[in-house]
Amino acid sequence: MASRRGLPDAARTRLAVLDQLTGVTQPPERTVQTADLAQLRFVSQPREIIPPARLAALIAAGHNTPAAVLAVLQELAAQAPWTAILAELQAMAQTIRPPGRVRQPILCYREAGQDMVLDGHRRCLASLLAGQQTVPALALAGATAWERAIDRLVIVSAHADWTAIEYARGLVSAWELLQATFAGQTAAALPGLTVADLQNLAGAPAADEASGDDANASGELERLTGRWLKRATREVLQRLTGLGQTSFYHYTHLALRLAPAAQDLAQQARLTERQIRPVIALAGAPAVQTACLHAIAAHDLPGHLGHRLVQAVQAGAEPHAAVRQLL
Repeated sequence: MASRRGLPDAARTRLAVLDQLTGVTQPPERTVQTADLAQLRFVSQPREIIPPARLAALIAAGHNTPAAVLAVLQELAAQAPWTAILAELQAMAQTIRPPGRVRQPILCYREAGQDMVLDGHRRCLASLLAGQQTVPALALAGATAWERAIDRLVIVSAHADWTAIEYARGLVSAWELLQATFAGQTAAALPGLTVADLQNLAGAPAADEASGDDANASGELERLTGRWLKRATREVLQRLTGLGQTSFYHYTHLALRLAPAAQDLAQQARLTERQIRPVIALAGAPAVQTACLHAIAAHDLPGHLGHRLVQAVQAGAEPHAAVRQLL
């Protein structure tokens, strides 16, 4: 766990109170075990493998095993983009067949008597294609939804196959889950704090004059408590992931200020955070964001040229024309 020395007093107080509230600790060391592929279940797909509606139908029917998902993918194999996904899995399977192996264990957790796959969906399917019946797995036993989200970030963020967008979405999901989980308990964890106390904890400017209106004071307490919780949970996530404040905001902005279509394009092109970052300045113009990312991907522009591209577009240039001038 990162040291708190050098943190401002208010930051240490936020973390101390949230520690009492959540019991947050560094994820424990986990032993790699062997999981039976036939006993695993898919309840999500962080990167799309089959159409979401088809996965939902498998889940509803209770047939959401890796083998069933692979059968759907093979059924769709003649159509784009499923052809490319199956080809990727087949190439991965070649590395798994003896003497190969799955290098990264999957992550799973137990819910309603079943083992749910949290990370490693494609490794499961590639293992099936390689003729394997089991995969190495890390079981997140007893973890809550937000603890699983944080575990997934901490354990698999170093994977080479994670894109910047996948990491950003995972980070925002963990942040929202952490806030939602403890929002109802925050008031009980902050007994006796006044509006002034919370203004200090939340980093809010002090009011010029305290209001004598109880309703207004109550509303201000609620607003500042929410602000405190958002800030404190961010600091907990930074502590667990090792991200500095600047890096934390760079990644969360990818998921919060980039249009969905632009996110999908950036993910498919496997653009880095530095390549995507300049386009955040075009928030509110989704079509322009997507066009700029298309140009960045087409020419594999580094971050500093992406920044110049965005400046040219803001001045009225068309993205691809601006790239030609830059190059």
